[in-house]
Amino acid sequence: MSEPTSSGESEQSIPSREDVNEALGESYTQATYEGYHKPIFEYLAEFDEGDQIGTSELIEKTIDEGPKSDVTYSTKVDKVRDVLKLSPELSRNVADRFPVGESLVQQAMERVGLDDELSPELLTDVQQACEAVGEEAELDILQFHAEGMKHSAAETADIDLEETDGISGEELDTLLAQFAKEAAETLPDEVTSIENAKLTSGGHANELLAVRALESQELSEGDDRSEAEFWHSGGSEDEDLVIFSNGDHADLNVEVKSKNARERVARALVDINDPTILFAFLNDASEVRNGILSGGESDGSGAETDLRRWPEESIAAYVPQDTIERVKQIDQGDDQTVTTYEKAGVRYLRPCSQFPSDMVYYREHGEIPELDRDE
Repeated sequence: MSEPTSSGESEQSIPSREDVNEALGESYTQATYEGYHKPIFEYLAEFDEGDQIGTSELIEKTIDEGPKSDVTYSTKVDKVRDVLKLSPELSRNVADRFPVGESLVQQAMERVGLDDELSPELLTDVQQACEAVGEEAELDILQFHAEGMKHSAAETADIDLEETDGISGEELDTLLAQFAKEAAETLPDEVTSIENAKLTSGGHANELLAVRALESQELSEGDDRSEAEFWHSGGSEDEDLVIFSNGDHADLNVEVKSKNARERVARALVDINDPTILFAFLNDASEVRNGILSGGESDGSGAETDLRRWPEESIAAYVPQDTIERVKQIDQGDDQTVTTYEKAGVRYLRPCSQFPSDMVYYREHGEIPELDRDE
């Protein structure tokens, strides 16, 4: 671990209990805030950009020094997650925590050169940057654990890694054997944990990108339709987003997906009766063309048959422009290509960049606008 190196008073402000509750939708008491969140915020606020600490040591130096030291470890970890969700920039200082969705989006936008507002034309670029940030974070976490296992193995084998004359061949063999043993015992669980975190954070990041895109069109998020234009469920409901209608027509459900379709896309239609669209970063043109759009041949599992339900039961699918172009290439020479792109005379397969402006139009008219097939 790198100890905090900043000198003087930290420039980072510490969120109050009210800030924490409002941002997270919680009702934590002052005692809970002061026992968990405040000491973590204060400790990490002293870190510079390159400083890092592991979750266990962070808890030891913050929560465990206060009145909440006797609670379960999982509860303490949950409060660390609270802090990182509220202040995603701090994810970079906690070496063994996979970045939360907010942090993925924040770091990705920085890489693309954006500040707070997301340009719809750069949606796919930012999503790809989110994936790159996640891949790098995975390697950093594994390296952090490997470093810890190296020192643990050396301690168990009674080998001084700081010995200026180096270690003997026999000591090296002993060290490697002990390291392999510890890796076999701990790494599988760590890898599984990282993979689960990648799925959770990546899915949440994709939803946040859709939210940011809508906000770029001055649409506001909230659960009160009298004060907001759309609602983000945050995973609490079947639908990911709901576009509130501005008239007598129905609200519009938005299902947000990542790069792969199959069962995950098919399952999104279960028990959803209101009009629905798909917003996804699908990058497999063959899967989009032959699975989602035309149904393809069933493999016996029912997955591809279910995928056919999307053009039958949804209004539109928003995917990266590059995927659309590759679908067009697959369709060249096919006399039935128009069915790939149109439904009831309206373009079905649309670029992600069109999503926010289409939602503005839907709110007013109860339908998505016509879109030239060549756009």
